[in-house]
This record gives sequence, structure tokens and C-alpha cells, in this order.
Amino acid sequence: AEIGTEFDLIAGIERPDNASAGYFEPFSQLYLPQSDIDRLVVEHMRGDFRALLRLYPGFGNYPLAAQIALWDMLYNLGPPRLAEYPSMRRAILEGDWELAARESARTGIGDERNQHVFDLFMEAAGN
Repeated sequence: AEIGTEFDLIAGIERPDNASAGYFEPFSQLYLPQSDIDRLVVEHMRGDFRALLRLYPGFGNYPLAAQIALWDMLYNLGPPRLAEYPSMRRAILEGDWELAARESARTGIGDERNQHVFDLFMEAAGN
């Protein structure tokens, strides 16, 4: 009930279009304890790790740069959509990091983020 009440209060506040989360702090009374936040983060990361291992069984043995690139993509896409990159997946399973880099471009995110993942895969390739 408390969550619903606070949600309705905040949802009804007029705010600028570019309002960040901090804008709503004066109206917030409910906070998660840090221990709950930490637990939720760990649970989420473990779930993501399991998803990466399902898609890429050798994930833990990949170059660190490739692991970071895949974490970024998983975070952005989620496991089902990450699986929709079959050419990239095949390249990764074969250890062809340059091809993985070329196949890693996503739509709907900024060029800078795509470039970052591309660069990480190229780093994994030794380039």
C-alpha cells in the first residue's frame, strides 16, 4: 500500500522533461536498505552470468575484453535478444573476435556504445 501511494504521488508530479531521478527525492519517503540493494544486484548479476554461460559455455575463458563486451550487450539486450545475433555467436564460439566485433552492432543505442563494444572485441583479438 505504501509503495502504491508513493508511486501515485510521484506519478502525479509535474516535472520538466529532462528530470532525473534526483528530482523526485524530496517527494520520496521509501528507500530500500543497502543490504537489499546489494542482494538484488548480486541476484541479477548471477542470473546474467548463467545466461551468458548458456549462450557461451566458454565465457569464463574468453579474454576479459570479450567478457566485458558480452556483459554490455546482455545488459542492453537481455538474453533472448542477445541470442538473436547468430553470426556473432558463431564467431565467438570459434574465437574469431574480429568477426564478433563486426557483427556486434546494435540498433537503437548510440554509436559511442556500439563503438565501445566493437573496440572491446578488437582488443580481445589483439588489435
